[in-house]
Amino acid sequence: MLIWAFLVLCESVFMNEIHVMLTNIKIDTKKFILLQLILALVGYFVILVFYNYDYANSFLIGSLTMFLANFVFFFRLFINKQFSPGIEIAIFYLSELLKLSIVALLTILLAIYVKPKLFSYIFGLVLLQLAVCFVPILFKRVR
Repeated sequence: MLIWAFLVLCESVFMNEIHVMLTNIKIDTKKFILLQLILALVGYFVILVFYNYDYANSFLIGSLTMFLANFVFFFRLFINKQFSPGIEIAIFYLSELLKLSIVALLTILLAIYVKPKLFSYIFGLVLLQLAVCFVPILFKRVR
């Protein structure tokens, strides 16, 4: 959990610095989705090679959970509407809260009903959380 908290803190600080410029920036949607899918598939096959289908499927469930949460978090970047800086910051923090809530809720539900293997599930979450570090590469300017 400390690693998860550290990653969220790093993402918050990193994205907060970039967030000031978001009024003229849009994310490349195709590359955003492709980057996460490639990371999920590569991780799935690596775990499948070293472990078995149970662990690989748990990794896939974790990465799909984070894929959904990242998509919700970055939804603001998919639209072209501009807001004042105060509203942008509020949207940023509410998106982060919604993202963490989605991950927590899905993790609890999956732990109760699906019972994924913990190590590979958390690895799927963390790997796609690290994909957030590459998001500035996907930005493009709009006017």
